[in-house]
Amino acid sequence: MATYYTGSVKKMIESRMDNEAIWAKTYSEAHELLQNKISSISVGHTDLNLPKTTESEPGGKTVDCASRGNSHIVAIGISLGGPKALTEMLPLLPSDIGVPILVAQHMLPGFTKNLAQSLNDKCLLTVKEAEDDEFLRPNTVFIAPGGYQMKVTGTKRIRITDEAFGNNSSPSIDCLFNSVASHFAANATAVIMTGMGRDGIKGLQALKSKGALIIAQDESTSIAYGMPKEAVDAGIADIIAPLSDIALEICRTLRK
Repeated sequence: MATYYTGSVKKMIESRMDNEAIWAKTYSEAHELLQNKISSISVGHTDLNLPKTTESEPGGKTVDCASRGNSHIVAIGISLGGPKALTEMLPLLPSDIGVPILVAQHMLPGFTKNLAQSLNDKCLLTVKEAEDDEFLRPNTVFIAPGGYQMKVTGTKRIRITDEAFGNNSSPSIDCLFNSVASHFAANATAVIMTGMGRDGIKGLQALKSKGALIIAQDESTSIAYGMPKEAVDAGIADIIAPLSDIALEICRTLRK
């Protein structure tokens, strides 16, 4: 399983490698060099200025945020297979990630609070079910309540509403992504993960038009390759990554 970079992210990696005086004839060679650098970290080469794995409790290894982006917020959309995928991915994120993370997981009312509590027990970050009018806090994962919509506001607060949304999903990924596009524009990272259907694609298009960075889970690790496929097929995914690499890719997009 490999991570693929497209568009501006591909150019950013190539530029970074040029700055580090790394010679590569082709992008595939540059990508191979990057992967070798990441792999070498596990055997103790810590002078490479790339994310390093560190031991931490609970959850074992996490990734350090050696950023290459300018995102101030992370928004995640996920559906079928989501609880398992989040249980694997979120514990890899470090406790000092420095930004809020918002998750719209398709789930019925009454179940998201238990999901948040379970994830909180496994993560270094604080994980909670989002509440209306609370401030966005860094190093916190906010799970949208099942059956409700979650948005962000211009005052950096969370709004929880029971309004209907165009795709009839509650929580709607499009609803969350659209609000993040409106208030964070290019300073956002959106992650579209395993799930059926098309929820999230309109919000991703809005984010892309504002310059946000988009990560899509790859087909091989998705329980349902519907929502990520929409982003990939539309040509708006900057990074296509297996589940095991998504935490690392998120960290790379964040501001220092």
